[in-house]
Amino acid sequence: MYSAEELAARVGITPRMVRYRARLGLLRTAQRRHRPFTHHDEVALILIREVESEYNASPDEIAFALRALTTRRLAEQIRHIGEMYGRVDALAALNFEQEKALQLLRTRRVTTSGDERSPRA
Repeated sequence: MYSAEELAARVGITPRMVRYRARLGLLRTAQRRHRPFTHHDEVALILIREVESEYNASPDEIAFALRALTTRRLAEQIRHIGEMYGRVDALAALNFEQEKALQLLRTRRVTTSGDERSPRA
């Protein structure tokens, strides 16, 4: 169990940045205010930072993307906007991206002890 300060030091960011990502719902601890952060939060934060860096995405954008993946109506509206402007080839592109995201999640699953699991077949 870690405080925001301890988790920040372990990951290389400020405690304020940890709390901000928690408020956005990117860390499990966000659902339990004033509770210590866990190893799961540390692993999630490392992955979030990788996505931020690789895709030049803000924490807000990642939180919104998660919401879009888990909210059917929102996903449909975004897909429709993409189709209207020719940025999405109907359902094919969304399904491809969703499958990639699910595969990434499968390969990044962690146990409570922090050991990575291999992808499920």
